[in-house]
Amino acid sequence: MRTCQSCGLPAAASVTRCAYCGKDLSGSGTYELIPRSTHFALRTSGASVAEARLEGGIWRIYDRGSSDAGLSMLPMRRQGRYSVALLDEAMSRAATVVVRTRVEPGAPERLLAAVNDDVRTSLVIYTDGPTGLHMVNRLGDVVALASPKPGGAMAGLDIISLGSDRLAEPVQLFGIFLSLILARVAHPGCSFTDLDHICLDASSES
Repeated sequence: MRTCQSCGLPAAASVTRCAYCGKDLSGSGTYELIPRSTHFALRTSGASVAEARLEGGIWRIYDRGSSDAGLSMLPMRRQGRYSVALLDEAMSRAATVVVRTRVEPGAPERLLAAVNDDVRTSLVIYTDGPTGLHMVNRLGDVVALASPKPGGAMAGLDIISLGSDRLAEPVQLFGIFLSLILARVAHPGCSFTDLDHICLDASSES
């Protein structure tokens, strides 16, 4: 089942356009981000949508049936800060996912991440409740939700995309949420004290 982000009307999973307002629903749906022995997979309704494989230190994301990477991910950790550059087909930077986590004894792990382009923050992901993750765009709209599977950071995620943002399309969504998993594994002790390094806004837009 899908929900149109524009008008809220439910739609069957097989429908690609809202019957009421005509908006495209191609980016909406439910997904699983799951680990495999040699790669990560993004699946929906039991079928593979995309795969992420580590090749020469760079994670490459391939659409189902494609031999060319649609997105590449370059993880970086500098001075206790973890980020992942998302690169397009030409290996130019499309965005950067900057991740912070906080772990306190006896408390649930908290996470905050921002997806930045050159001048501003496009999306923010944050922990809501014990484990749930919300992805929110600049207008304050929730564009995706995720819930970690039992078993720790490497167990995977269940994801619902509302299909209302370009960066919430399946391959981009895969790259962003995989960045969160890699960050949790690579650097679980970050603090939230450097928010100025997370969110970026050099534009004049309000």
